[in-house]
Amino acid sequence: MSDYEYDFGEGLKQYKAIIDGGEADFVPVTTQMAEFCMKYGGHNGHDFFRDPELFVRGSLDVQREMGFHVPDMVWDVYSVEAEALGGQMAWSMSSTPLSTTPKSSSPTKRIWPAPKRPIPCDQDACLGSWKSCKFARS
Repeated sequence: MSDYEYDFGEGLKQYKAIIDGGEADFVPVTTQMAEFCMKYGGHNGHDFFRDPELFVRGSLDVQREMGFHVPDMVWDVYSVEAEALGGQMAWSMSSTPLSTTPKSSSPTKRIWPAPKRPIPCDQDACLGSWKSCKFARS
């Protein structure tokens, strides 16, 4: 037992063994479960998805109680990214937030202003080049 409040070290050790090409002592279990953690923990969606402390502790509490080996701190942040770019949000008491900004009918027309500078691209999403990124075209 470690001195950490949340200790998922053994599961992470097994993940590392697998990633390094070795064998794990057991198959570590995890899942993306942000909305489940919110509801199971008795939190409302507005607070849970806006308060990082509540989101992280609420998620870790439930994942520890459920016996997951590796924590997951992921939720679908595409809506929050839309808000950061000026989109309007619908905050729900029972689920993740949604963007209410209408979608453009043109695949190349921007709804929000272009970024001032290039942001790092994900190789799969942008094919490794800012100029070829489907999200960056004007």
